[in-house]
Amino acid sequence: MKIYDTHKWIKERPPEIEWLIDKLLPKDEVLLISGETGVGKSLLRTQLAILFAKGGGEFLGYKVTGAPTLVVQHENSIAGEWRRIHKLAQSIGIYDEKRFLLNQ
Repeated sequence: MKIYDTHKWIKERPPEIEWLIDKLLPKDEVLLISGETGVGKSLLRTQLAILFAKGGGEFLGYKVTGAPTLVVQHENSIAGEWRRIHKLAQSIGIYDEKRFLLNQ
């Protein structure tokens, strides 16, 4: 466990936020997507993961910065994930990307 001296935090300005998704997802934070079955969580997650792996882009008008990407999921079949990734990647022009990993 690391102990932080917060006295410095009171006196000094914190570092600027680096964004993975501009004004929505700070770099070095964890993104958890949850919700009811069938609302599009997997589609949202896959599209964001592909954009991160691609090196960035735009999502719903927000700038997305590239980042190495690991998706951990236990809901969908491998065949279903394969179809989703293949279709989304080709729709945004990715045909060979090695920065996107899936764990099930």
